[in-house]
Amino acid sequence: MLFRPAAGTGPFPAVVLLPTCGGMQPHVFDWAERLTREGYVTLLVESNTPRGVTTNCLRPPTVRYDEQMADAIAALGHLRTMPMVQRDRIAVAGFSFGAGVALRMASTRYQQQMTAEAASLRAVASFYPWCNTSGSEFDSRGIRTEGLPSDIVTPTMIFIGADDDETLASWCTERVDRLRTIGRPISYKLYPGTTHAYDSRESGIHGRRVPRGFFYRYSPGATEESWQELRAFLRRHLDPEPRQPN
Repeated sequence: MLFRPAAGTGPFPAVVLLPTCGGMQPHVFDWAERLTREGYVTLLVESNTPRGVTTNCLRPPTVRYDEQMADAIAALGHLRTMPMVQRDRIAVAGFSFGAGVALRMASTRYQQQMTAEAASLRAVASFYPWCNTSGSEFDSRGIRTEGLPSDIVTPTMIFIGADDDETLASWCTERVDRLRTIGRPISYKLYPGTTHAYDSRESGIHGRRVPRGFFYRYSPGATEESWQELRAFLRRHLDPEPRQPN
């Protein structure tokens, strides 16, 4: 699903959005609206429905990481053909399951699968990903994949809640701290008192326990702060010239 800025003819920088295992939930459209209003062409990638999958939140998942990554690479390739898109200024932002895919796209090893598309990828944002070094998924060959690859080369920012009981924040913060000591272009924003999927309004400010037993609570404050951080991050890496704040 493609969204384009209302004002101007472009070419515009672009962002590919990769949703959670639950697919196209309302919060993904909230992010698309913010990004489009900010002046980015935004392409939402749906990996579940075309494969006849209602939810990909079962374990093991029906749609694998490498399958969603193939969809994301195809999305990058599609954006590169569009005259209204700046083909060398594209970012990927993923959420939970999609966040894990986004992290792979930032790594040297996985970018070998992307050929020309890798040159277009300038930034990666990863919201509450699985960073455990043992990984959480198997690829189509049955090989366990890394949660957070150690060979990150594309500027990457992770957003995660300190009270996330599904994808533990410490898995990300400890590993990112180590990667930064060897010069990898990765950082994180940690939000105290914040759970997994903190940007999802459907959970409400009092929170809810999802069928898999994890606790989700919507945080308007952390969501707004994340947007401000994401906007600054994308401006640094996608915009050819600084823009005045809206």
